[in-house]
Amino acid sequence: MKTLELKEAKAKFSSIMEDVLSGEEFALSFDQKHEAFAVIVPYGAWKNTKKEALELWKKRVLWNFQKIGRFPKRNFAIYEILA
Repeated sequence: MKTLELKEAKAKFSSIMEDVLSGEEFALSFDQKHEAFAVIVPYGAWKNTKKEALELWKKRVLWNFQKIGRFPKRNFAIYEILA
């Protein structure tokens, strides 16, 4: 993953989007310290990551349900929104 300063990313936006379409990932930073504040990734990679995170969350909620013997209403509502 390459790190770019925001001003550089703004100047080269079109070429960066072409690179993203070919599968590259970029981190954006404000200054020369390169402390990233955002990431630009291909949609497919983001979607897979989101799906994996949701599956882990579902397992955690179900484990909690089995452990305490009841389904917390708050977790159930969040699960329904994310599912």
